[in-house]
Amino acid sequence: MAVLDLDTLLKPVSDSAPCGTDMEYEAPFLALQELARGKPEQVIGDKVRPAQDPPWGKVREAAEEIFGSTKDLRAAGILHIALLKTSGLAGLDAGLGLMRNMLERYWDTLFPLLDAEDDNDPTFRVNSLIAALVSDDALATLRLAPLVESRQFGKHSLRAYRIATGTLNVDAAEGVDPAQELARIEGAFSDIPTEALTATAGLINSASDHLNGIQHVLLDKADGIPDDLKPLAADLREMKGLLDAQLAKRGVGAGDAEAAGEGGAEAGEGGQTQASQPISGTIRNRSDVITTIDKICDYYARVEPSSPVPLLLQRAKRLVNKDFMDILRDLTPNGVSEAELIGGLEKRD
Repeated sequence: MAVLDLDTLLKPVSDSAPCGTDMEYEAPFLALQELARGKPEQVIGDKVRPAQDPPWGKVREAAEEIFGSTKDLRAAGILHIALLKTSGLAGLDAGLGLMRNMLERYWDTLFPLLDAEDDNDPTFRVNSLIAALVSDDALATLRLAPLVESRQFGKHSLRAYRIATGTLNVDAAEGVDPAQELARIEGAFSDIPTEALTATAGLINSASDHLNGIQHVLLDKADGIPDDLKPLAADLREMKGLLDAQLAKRGVGAGDAEAAGEGGAEAGEGGQTQASQPISGTIRNRSDVITTIDKICDYYARVEPSSPVPLLLQRAKRLVNKDFMDILRDLTPNGVSEAELIGGLEKRD
């Protein structure tokens, strides 16, 4: 079962304003931000009331409700944290998939808006995305999310693995013996069914595909991928390496885990699919064209990250669902007036 109903969340608010209105200073958005902050420690006389974490289930519900009125990366960022807190790696995959689809589908009108007074500068929007994906809380929560869970050996995360292998040193007060921790982690991986291990690896592969898709959009639309995203990419690579190594011990190749990630992906509305949607050998419709382009771009991101091919493919992808005149406007704006004159067409605004 999908963690998010992407079709509902990505549905245009209206035909005239697909991303709705900017609700940054409206009561529902302010209430969502307040709910996501939790309650700080309070000192009342001689009594200390401890801080309270946000009610993440309610935060998630409130964030999803906002999407009926606006498509805003700031709301998506709050939803992403709530998903991480409540659904772990499945939440990570869902949150990244949501933001990827928002960027690919609604770049021109997504909130925060581009700065029209500064040649449509995307800095504010990119900063909102960075805050959503690589805040201290987001990264810490990801690193604490269970990578493996065994009844006999317990739950273990990326942070636990780093402590066990000596790549992360912690205070002695935590009382962790790295050798014993590593033995428990290995025991947990040995204890779980191959299907569970493959499913977890599939989530990481799918999340990595979504991050690659986000980076492709930024490369195409914002003239570069911010270095701020590197810690998230590095965490995903490390998780993938660990899970692939565990699968290899069982004679399972990485391709099986990728197939698991593909099987769990959900297609977005209007033919835009997440990168993991499988297709047959024959391209049957525009949705398959978009999916195939995504897969080619994902290949280059993994194998030839310096190649310029994805830039051209991403532009081609934008043209798939456009009519002839819209394609002409995109490729050769100066030729539109001649085409309209020859065809006897009325000019569009």
